[in-house]
Amino acid sequence: MMRTLLRLLFPPKCVFCGRVTENENFAVCEDCLPHIPLNRRACRNCGTPLDTVYGDWMCTTCRKRKRAFTRAYVPFVYKDIAREAILRFKFGGRRGSAGTLAAYILLKMREMRAPRPDMITFVPLHFTRLGVRGYNQAALLARALGKMLGVPVQSTLRKMRNTPPQSKMSGRNRWAVQHDVFALKRDVDVAGKDVLLVDDVITTGATMHTCARHLKKAGAKTVEIAAAAATSFVHK
Repeated sequence: MMRTLLRLLFPPKCVFCGRVTENENFAVCEDCLPHIPLNRRACRNCGTPLDTVYGDWMCTTCRKRKRAFTRAYVPFVYKDIAREAILRFKFGGRRGSAGTLAAYILLKMREMRAPRPDMITFVPLHFTRLGVRGYNQAALLARALGKMLGVPVQSTLRKMRNTPPQSKMSGRNRWAVQHDVFALKRDVDVAGKDVLLVDDVITTGATMHTCARHLKKAGAKTVEIAAAAATSFVHK
């Protein structure tokens, strides 16, 4: 009865347009479905959308730069209605979008025949930014995904410095600013585990690489990454 009452008072709404939907676990309306910018041609290593697909499905950056992670699961290109939905989720308090966005990540994982990870973790926020926003959107995605997969979710990393917003930085500076930004938390055990690292958006992959490097250094067997979207950012 309480669940029915809550649905009447707060009906599920499409994460892309806000229209009331029937399914609260996959809140996407039929009108939005054809317009979602799906990341159909993506680098298998970092999730970057590709204009041209080569035989190994890798972007030019991943061909030149060795990543600390091995594969990416990213369902959307960061543009149009997907970008707007993620911005509302990230800055507009739309925490309820986490379940639907995580469901799309899970669909991408199944499409790519992803192995089941031993644990899921997420990119942390600096405590000052977390205090202002009130939540870590990457953590919400990770917990929703963990619930769907039946895999434990653990906070393994902390952010040491509050770096400037990366949306205003060049690709080279995004890589440079990551130095000594993250650290592994005490008493975290990832040794011998297959870890899935989650964030909301992947741009250059610099943040994911840095976090994955700490996890690998701590003994993680493999680190794969997942995010709701990836940009077509030109890596400079």
